[in-house]
Amino acid sequence: MSLVLIFTAVFLSRVLFLSISPSFFDSLEYLGAMEQTPLFQALKTVHAPAHPAFIVFSWFFNKLPFDDALFKTELLQAFWGFGAVIVFYLIVKKVAGARKAVLLSLILAFLPYIWLSSVNLVYEPQLVFFLLLSLLSGQTNKYFLAGLFWGLAFLVSPVALFSLPLTGLYLFQHKRKNFKPFIVWTTIFLLGAILIYKQVAGLKGEGVINLLTSGADLGEKMRVEGGLFFARAVRNSLVVYFHYLTVPLGIILLILALTEFRRNKKMRVVMVFWLGEFLYLNSVWHLGMYGRISLILTVCPVFLLLKTRDIWLKLIIVFLVFSSAHLVIPYRFRKTPYVLEKEYFYSLTEKPSIIISSYEEPYLKEILIDFRVLNSPRTDQEEIKTWIKKAQLEKGTVFITQQAVTTPYWQYDGMNFHLLSKRKKYSQTAGQQLMENLELKVFQLPYR
Repeated sequence: MSLVLIFTAVFLSRVLFLSISPSFFDSLEYLGAMEQTPLFQALKTVHAPAHPAFIVFSWFFNKLPFDDALFKTELLQAFWGFGAVIVFYLIVKKVAGARKAVLLSLILAFLPYIWLSSVNLVYEPQLVFFLLLSLLSGQTNKYFLAGLFWGLAFLVSPVALFSLPLTGLYLFQHKRKNFKPFIVWTTIFLLGAILIYKQVAGLKGEGVINLLTSGADLGEKMRVEGGLFFARAVRNSLVVYFHYLTVPLGIILLILALTEFRRNKKMRVVMVFWLGEFLYLNSVWHLGMYGRISLILTVCPVFLLLKTRDIWLKLIIVFLVFSSAHLVIPYRFRKTPYVLEKEYFYSLTEKPSIIISSYEEPYLKEILIDFRVLNSPRTDQEEIKTWIKKAQLEKGTVFITQQAVTTPYWQYDGMNFHLLSKRKKYSQTAGQQLMENLELKVFQLPYR
């Protein structure tokens, strides 16, 4: 009975705090896809890599006859997030018993960005769910299912590829006699998933390579940045590590990791792989953004708490619940600047001539009359310059939103999923170039 109550509380922590407005800058693109008919058209409307499994499951769920697309899609992410906690519980229970499994599951459930992702329109809850389900299946010698669920995770996001060495190492160390079937089925489903990506996103040779490396061109980045590349990799990884795990828990896990590294030879190999992947993912994220892409790897350190005394685990849970609630609960009622802009422009009788970013376009395109969009595949810089000069002659002032000035660096992300670090290669945005050459006025919301 107590177990049911505990997991009911976890479930309610998801469904009661669904966001009133999506914060991630691709959310409206996803929502547009959910509302498309037929399904294949929905898959074609979003940019590569399209996240096929995320779109497909959400598309079908959105056909249920209740509420709007935003609520239904966020509710589905809450289900995925809750499911991930349950699967994590089953994994830990097999190696440490039910009591320890409950405590570690609560720690995972209330990590701030694991919780926050489960109340918003992002694909991470589904990704973590399938990755953990793959691990659980391998743990119970169901290698076909392990490969299938890993393939589904890869179809949610190619980032799943970076979980494979860790899952493979764990199964090799603990299930060595039956390890070959895992390799075979995972390879089969990986190849099948790549074919689906090629069909949906229209990927060819270079596109497939980018898919498998998360768009990383290490050689080019090292050439451009030199030693700064490695310094940033370390700096970014430290920031992400403590940002996602919190400083107190991050320090505890770091101490446990160093202790385990000295004592356990098997764990050394796993830790070295984990560290290499963590540094990689936090150094190659495009346009200077990092974080989020490595969120799945922050689940791994929680396993280090297996040997920790229950009293300490309970104290960690209390800390996480209160510190994460401070982040999640206010966020539940927060309107993003995109939504505030939409409400403000809708209230105006006379619409301004304005330049917006591609992330604002889904919110504003039905409201604004005279506008242009930056950072879109349809953007024509010369046409925009001509339009600006003409609009200035007719209206006197042409505005540009703050998002359009700073995109792609400073997109609004109310969850702070994306941390930012400008690289020399991306020193100036298209909006900044326009501001430099033409007299534009930066639009500021009159209220917050």
